[in-house]
Amino acid sequence: MVSLIKLNKVQYTNNGGFVNFTGLDVTVAYRIMVVKPTYDTVEVQGISLVENTKVNQSVLLTVHPQVGLSQTTFDFDSTLTQLPLMITNLGTGVLEWEFRFGEVNCISADPLSGYLISDPALVLLIINRTQLKEGNNQNTVFLQSNGGIKEIVIKAYQPIPRLMTP
Repeated sequence: MVSLIKLNKVQYTNNGGFVNFTGLDVTVAYRIMVVKPTYDTVEVQGISLVENTKVNQSVLLTVHPQVGLSQTTFDFDSTLTQLPLMITNLGTGVLEWEFRFGEVNCISADPLSGYLISDPALVLLIINRTQLKEGNNQNTVFLQSNGGIKEIVIKAYQPIPRLMTP
């Protein structure tokens, strides 16, 4: 969407990304504002017109990747060792991502990092049951990216061995 500020005119660009305002006063300096979802809003000031000429003004929009996850809580219960996670780019540009596990050593991911533009990435979250304490376990890991940081909660239950009595 392109707005011509002085006249409160708003137009949408054509398929080529162009917009044409007509009937403008050549004695006025204009400001143009360009708005597109998931991009920076850009404002260009001081555009002056000369009678009977076209004024071309190029505007470069900055991309903004935004990380999205299929879910943020995973319950491995008492038997599961792998669960799928879908990572998507809800914004624009290239999303670069990487898992951060901190001191949590019972959880890993395959792959550990990557990048994507439009197609989602499928990641397997993997839990090492031999590293779990008995009973309920809950840990938080992080997906860090140039489009934000997401917390992922991992839950698992490690059965308590029953003692057999004669």
